[in-house]
Amino acid sequence: MKQPLKKLMKHSSPINLRNCVAGALGLALCAVATLTPSATQAQLIAYDGFSTAEYVSGDSIAGVNGGSSWGGSWTLDAGATMEASSASLTYSSGGDILTTTAGSAGRFAGGSNTSITRDFNYTWNDGDEIWYSFLFQPNEAQGAPRDPFFGFIDESLGLGENNGFGVRNTGTNNDPAADTWVPSVTVFNSRTALPGTLDAGVTYMFVGKATYNATGNDIHELWINPNLNVDAGPTSSLLTGTAVREFSGFGDIDAFFINTGFNTQYAFDEIRIGESFRDVAPFTPVPEPSTGALLMAVGFAGVMMQRRVRRLTSR
Repeated sequence: MKQPLKKLMKHSSPINLRNCVAGALGLALCAVATLTPSATQAQLIAYDGFSTAEYVSGDSIAGVNGGSSWGGSWTLDAGATMEASSASLTYSSGGDILTTTAGSAGRFAGGSNTSITRDFNYTWNDGDEIWYSFLFQPNEAQGAPRDPFFGFIDESLGLGENNGFGVRNTGTNNDPAADTWVPSVTVFNSRTALPGTLDAGVTYMFVGKATYNATGNDIHELWINPNLNVDAGPTSSLLTGTAVREFSGFGDIDAFFINTGFNTQYAFDEIRIGESFRDVAPFTPVPEPSTGALLMAVGFAGVMMQRRVRRLTSR
């Protein structure tokens, strides 16, 4: 003989329904976790995010061995002044936020031209690609900002853009009233000006890829403000350019090099060197719209199921 529904509910149904609610919510939350993108992880050759645990605001960066996997500390030539600033730089694209270290940034403000280097070790074999990125903020210059260069060199060949690849400002060198930053991508002093300018006080992300060809042209590609949410490399950016030149005497990349330039003021931060775009552009993605909708659906379903339990158990 069948038992009355109410009698069954007293013995088993409330517990089973509650378990159903918990199980359904658990499965739904697992689905949300699967659909929600997580912060990307990077494998780097070298990195420096100017952490406040390593850099003191207002102090020189000379002799500081901050970051990870470098071959030594910052070296400043006589007369060079580069200090840690109190504010770090940040970057995002389409809601995706570049992973950064909270803290400081390197800041330069001076009138004389000098060199700053940071050693690391990388043996460049035929066909290899090396990727890099850094954040850069030009500031109001003391006249025309002449000749600053940021790049990567074979230090055994000497300091200078002739011995590596990087980014150079090729603004209006002969106009003391001008304050224009015109970035150029370089490889062994072969320059290609990008079709645009940089505004003072705005933070830009620079991403570069250099490809070494032992028997052909070496190629350096540059993107400014790229989209982050891609794996193989930027598919869109504010500015982009490529420099090409054959250079048979090149050996190893072993130093990050800054030629400070004349009449320049700027800040830089989040220096990364790696072997892929993903290495040098880690980010925390913005949640997909479908994830938000699923969360709302999970919440609504949970509320409805709990109401159903209360109604059945109150009979």
